[in-house]
Amino acid sequence: MLNDLLSIKRAKSGSNEDFVRLMKKNEKYLYNMARKFLNNEEDIADCLQETMIDAFKNLKNLKKDRYFKTWLCRILINNCHAILEKNNKPIDFIDWLPEAANPNSESFELREHLLALDVKYRLPLVLYYYNGYSIKEISRMLDLPINTTKTRLARAKAKLKVQQSSKGEA
Repeated sequence: MLNDLLSIKRAKSGSNEDFVRLMKKNEKYLYNMARKFLNNEEDIADCLQETMIDAFKNLKNLKKDRYFKTWLCRILINNCHAILEKNNKPIDFIDWLPEAANPNSESFELREHLLALDVKYRLPLVLYYYNGYSIKEISRMLDLPINTTKTRLARAKAKLKVQQSSKGEA
């Protein structure tokens, strides 16, 4: 982490080598994140390229170096949105979840319940529980106040609980 912070500081000061090192270190992470949004390899490549260009152009605007990865993720999400809007394809965040091989499995049921949630509740839930981001990080990525993120997580959990209990009654 200390090496990353030094690389970020040097990259902000104009070191292209440090910027390339940071991008290579995060390349697999960015690719996997883009795959959760985009199915087409060409779109993924375009998104990664745009993300790296945007990060390079705007690195000096990064206020807190320790949030570099969160900042980079937000740029990637914005670029995924732009590509999907250009292609007129809605974002299905349910693809962020592990595949369910058995339709009778608990995982399949969870996917079905999550599909029923509005995207504004589903996205923070998936980022928090499946990707391990903190509430602060999610707030930054989605450009939401922390309390709004907490509220959406709480409402999403409550809605899932209602869905599961109504299924049990049926």
